[in-house]
Amino acid sequence: MNVVFEEEREIPSEEDFERFVGVNLGIENIATVVAQDKSGEILDSEFFSGGELQEKRRRFRELRKSLGERKLWSEVKKTKNDESN
Repeated sequence: MNVVFEEEREIPSEEDFERFVGVNLGIENIATVVAQDKSGEILDSEFFSGGELQEKRRRFRELRKSLGERKLWSEVKKTKNDESN
């Protein structure tokens, strides 16, 4: 299922904000999130590693390979939605 929400909004000026949050999407870390205040002082940061996601993809790749070698095509199709959950 793919759901998209769109909403037109006016973007407030920077002077109206006390804190800012930046998100960097990367390769080694899926996401890096940094919160800082107006003066630029970093209040909090968090790194989200991709290791868990890579392990899940590896397990499903091995499962599909094994099922394919045994010609269990219907079982391969059943794993399609399991990987994304």
